[in-house]
Formats: sequence, structure tokens, C-alpha cells
Amino acid sequence: MKGWLIRALLIVAALALIATSNPAPYSDSYETSVAAPHAILTLAAPSARFEVRIHAEDLLPATGGALAQVRGSVVEPAADSSFVRVTLDDGWPTSSMEFVSSFSKAAQPVFTGDCREHDPSSPCEGSFVVTFERSSGAERSAPSEIEWSIDVRARLSKDDGPDRGPFPLPWLVEVTPLD
Repeated sequence: MKGWLIRALLIVAALALIATSNPAPYSDSYETSVAAPHAILTLAAPSARFEVRIHAEDLLPATGGALAQVRGSVVEPAADSSFVRVTLDDGWPTSSMEFVSSFSKAAQPVFTGDCREHDPSSPCEGSFVVTFERSSGAERSAPSEIEWSIDVRARLSKDDGPDRGPFPLPWLVEVTPLD
């Protein structure tokens, strides 16, 4: 009898815990894609740097979890097997990788400014730098042309379900050459 009583108490305690737990978090997902200017690497200009700037004027609470996926490939010369290094500097420890034909890397931009309310005097903006470099052993004379793009994704948490999206992300993404 005592064993059944203990089991019943455990079941009641488990049900009470489930009943008082927070509901599963739901979210709406948003995304946008931007084609970046081609990077052309030559013997005279073996690297190219670009600043990616994200202007958030709506969905400001989503800035904390925004993720930018940078991906691309070498389009010229198509049969070249030399390495190119891509580096993303998003304020976190810088990460880089070498690739021959294509790459994909993620950055988590850090937003600054007033990201709680839309305030034109202190805009909510995030940025990171993308750098392409020819490998040090590459002595080819033909330039390398890299076609690349940025996909920006954000999630906005909500109390009620279901999860929805993806919807178009209403943020402006600009890519500016630095070199």
C-alpha cells in the first residue's frame, strides 16, 4: 500500500510541475537575401574587404538573435584549384576558412544604437567585415572572381503559437567595398 501511495504522489507532483511550467516558446522567423558585389583578387590587389551593415528599423527585439550566413563561390577561373581565404570579423573572435570552389560561413552581427525603440538619432545597426585573400602560394596571373551573397535571418519570440514564417525581413542590408 505504501508503494502505491508514493507512486501516486510522484505522479501528482509531475503533473503539477507540467501544469505550472512555462509554455513552449514560439517564434516568427524572418529572412532576407542580398547579392554582394563580386570580389576580384589579382596579383596587384590580392585581397578585397567589404563592410556589411544592417539597419534595423522594425522588429527591433529580433536584433539580439540575428544571424548572417555569408556564402559564395569562385566563378573565374572556373578550373583553378588555388585556395582563397575568407575571414568574417563580427566583433566576436574572427573566424576564417580557406576554400577552392565555394564557402559558407555565419556571422552574428552585434547591434548598437537604440534597439528597443525606433530612434533616428540613435539608429539600431549591426555590421561585420568580410575579407577575401588569395593564398600566399598562389602565383597565378589570372584574377580570381568571387560571387557571394548574404542571407540574414532573425526570430521574434512570442507567447502564443504556432511558429510562423519565414516572412520578409524589413531590414536594410548594405555592402560597401572598403579597399
